[in-house]
Amino acid sequence: MCPDTIQEICNFFYENVESGIFDEMPQFLMVSNGTLIDERIAEMIHKYHIGVTISIDGPREINDLNRVDIEGNGTFFKIVRGIELLNQVGSFPVLLEATYTMRHKELGYTWEGIRDYLKERFQTENVMIAGCSSGGIEEGLDYEDWDPHIQDLGKMPFPNIEFTAKRLLAKEINDIGCDVA
Repeated sequence: MCPDTIQEICNFFYENVESGIFDEMPQFLMVSNGTLIDERIAEMIHKYHIGVTISIDGPREINDLNRVDIEGNGTFFKIVRGIELLNQVGSFPVLLEATYTMRHKELGYTWEGIRDYLKERFQTENVMIAGCSSGGIEEGLDYEDWDPHIQDLGKMPFPNIEFTAKRLLAKEINDIGCDVA
């Protein structure tokens, strides 16, 4: 996560806002799997109002198949700990993001089931499910059966490009702009 770099960047802007060089602090955003969020990083995220998207693919059974650490161990409990630390300092993740794969389907998990699990487990409405594998549609997934509220990110090579272009042209900034491209 490079916390020293994050700290330096945030301090640079903070000091320059204080001195009047910049009018206001920029909105910082990051995407993380949450496994390296410790007390120091959680406090930094809170202090600088950094919006955080956390990647988690569902319950431990499926998450730990898809998301492992460098030693090959599942990351579910590390991710949960990172989310808990953010919650403790009052910086709830702005979005939980899951990538739906064939493993989900093979284990009997549905799009809706993953979404509902994450909403309930982490007490948030801010959940996004993406269906992609290596940047494209994964063979065997039933995209036609999607809940209409789940974004279809697997059918476009750059799913957020049109949205981003419209926001930039309208001079609007969205505080949750990552669509798992």
